[in-house]
Amino acid sequence: MRHKTFIALAITGLLIVTASDFWISQKVRSQRSTLFETVSTARHETAKLYEEFGFGGMIHAFKNYVLRGDARYSDTVRAKAHSILIRIDRLLLASESLGLDVELGNLRRTITAYSDQLPVVTRMRAENRPIDEIDDAVRINDAAALQELAFLEAQVALVTRTQIARLSRTSTIQDILTPLLQMTMLAFMLFLWSQMHRNHVQSAHQADRQLRNLRASLDAQTLTIGRIKKSNEALSRFSGMVAHDLKSPLRQAAIFLQLSGRTTDKAERDERYAQATECITRANTIVDCFLNLAQLGDQPPDTNLEDISCIFNEALDEVQAVHKVESDSVEISPLGEAFCDRDLIRQVAVNLLTNAVKYARPDQLLKISVDARRIHDRLKITVADNGVGVPDDIRDTLFEPRIRGKGERDRAPEGIGLGLALCKAIITAHGGEISAEAHEGQGARFAFTLPLAQPGLQIY
Repeated sequence: MRHKTFIALAITGLLIVTASDFWISQKVRSQRSTLFETVSTARHETAKLYEEFGFGGMIHAFKNYVLRGDARYSDTVRAKAHSILIRIDRLLLASESLGLDVELGNLRRTITAYSDQLPVVTRMRAENRPIDEIDDAVRINDAAALQELAFLEAQVALVTRTQIARLSRTSTIQDILTPLLQMTMLAFMLFLWSQMHRNHVQSAHQADRQLRNLRASLDAQTLTIGRIKKSNEALSRFSGMVAHDLKSPLRQAAIFLQLSGRTTDKAERDERYAQATECITRANTIVDCFLNLAQLGDQPPDTNLEDISCIFNEALDEVQAVHKVESDSVEISPLGEAFCDRDLIRQVAVNLLTNAVKYARPDQLLKISVDARRIHDRLKITVADNGVGVPDDIRDTLFEPRIRGKGERDRAPEGIGLGLALCKAIITAHGGEISAEAHEGQGARFAFTLPLAQPGLQIY
């Protein structure tokens, strides 16, 4: 709003400068025209005064009247005197317009003197006086009048030059100052316009950035809602499976306990107790996995910048404590650092390494490789093995919470089938993704991503 006000003032100033330039130009033009007209009048009247007063004019007619006594010359003197007095008045008006303070008193008195001497000439000629006597009697000194007229002519020329020089200076200053002021106003307007344009662009960029942030937030919320919905659906299905499959180990434990109470053989009774304990442990494992999945949905992971190589080495130590795994069977490359919850990612590493060990091919030496590479703002970790792979009929549901059916248990090592579902829940909670490339008989290759930057940090 302030910039618009300044632009309005600049436009007003530009109009004022332009109008002032036009007014000054008109005034200078008018003054120059008036000056030239006045000077022309003064010069014309001065020339006519010289013509009518000097030789060939009134003085010449007066001399002829003295010499010849012809009345026509007397009339010419009176007519010239009247005309000269009128021209003197015109010349004085022009001189006053030029700023000159003159009176031409000597010229007036000389003209009057010539007119007054006409009767004297007439009387002396009637008395037949000699011409020389008459000429001496009426002789008039007109030098002062001519000098006065010449001085006035010089003054008019001087004032004319001075006035023309002043008007020329005014025009020059105007020619320089007016474009300068106009350019200054235009530059100021251009500057204000550029400021407004920059502010508009910044506002547009800010609005676009806010819109992108809102859109990203909306997409994230939509994705979160989708994930929550999908997770709830999976957990609903899982809870149904858990409720159904918990009956089997608990029913089997009850049967083994009943059989142990009926036998008297200590060895058989101990075997039944061990079988019952195994069933109860299996049921407890199902419940623990269910609780772990539920807890991931309740609170976000506590992330810090962690060394992923160190986490996998710790996980390998944990796996080797349970399973017989040769150290040279597992190759863990330098993996780098990423933001994650150390305990949760160690659980992912334990699950993936355990799966690789459990599904090893019995006819060849186990090989497990762990490496990583950076993809934009993510660290992609890959765990590959040369095991038996994954059956084609369960590959599409590999990461879904499920309890193994009888057919699966027959062709797979002991377990409940929830480890990969827990891995997916952990990686999803970190904002990453997990995938598998596995075919039956061709080994398995699991990959997951972790953020390189602190989750929740806005980067523009």
